[in-house]
Amino acid sequence: MSILYRLLGIPRILDEFVDKVKRRGDSQVDVTIETATDSWGCDPGWNVFYTVGVRAGGTRLRLNRFTHCTAGLDIDILIKEANVTRDYLNKAVETAKRIQRYGLKATIEGKPIERKEEAIRACEKRIDALKKAKPNVPPTAWLALR
Repeated sequence: MSILYRLLGIPRILDEFVDKVKRRGDSQVDVTIETATDSWGCDPGWNVFYTVGVRAGGTRLRLNRFTHCTAGLDIDILIKEANVTRDYLNKAVETAKRIQRYGLKATIEGKPIERKEEAIRACEKRIDALKKAKPNVPPTAWLALR
């Protein structure tokens, strides 16, 4: 148990968050995915940040941050973008299932977990398609794959 949680009641890890939610009597937890963009250091593209967190009532906790740069039209960037999307969706699903093991109801952005599992499968298909197309794709066709 962290000092912040003991003294101020501010959770820093998922176990502390679940403890606080249970003590408040909440039973519904929503796994959140926040998106932000920034143009710093990724000229001419954008840095895209995805933050996976949890929320129940007024209690919030940010867990992980994923990022990628969208500069250029290289197929490697498209593959990295799909990998990052798959990774943050995997973390969201994993977090929701972990919350369910604590006996709480969990959703991801207010929707059932199964929807994000379908999105993960779609990302994996996209990654496979991009990797198969990589040696055969001329530079002008990269736009169509995006």
